[in-house]
Amino acid sequence: MGEMIFFYEVLATTSAIDNLQGMGMYHLEIVVYTDSMNTIDIFSSLHCQSILNPLLQFCIDSCINYKLDLQVLHVPGVKNEVMDAISHHNLEKALRLVPGLQISHFQPPHCTTLGAAKK
Repeated sequence: MGEMIFFYEVLATTSAIDNLQGMGMYHLEIVVYTDSMNTIDIFSSLHCQSILNPLLQFCIDSCINYKLDLQVLHVPGVKNEVMDAISHHNLEKALRLVPGLQISHFQPPHCTTLGAAKK
């Protein structure tokens, strides 16, 4: 189970990069905050388990091609009440903490590298 959570944390970061790429955004400074030290280590060292290599490679290629400056930084989970509320499906609390917050269901990109099923 722990490996799947780790995969999904890296996938979420990768999906954020894919979303910006899909909008044709260039020359951006991107900061991703996570409580996952494993995710931070991957993006700091550019080294990971072989199963995560396609995700990391996608991010690196996107950063190069779209001139993105990516930083993945740590925020303790207990200090990020919004993330904690969303991860526990307490959307009402998240909206109380940040009025006007827009929450969407997560759909992985339709790229086989990022989790879409091959047709």
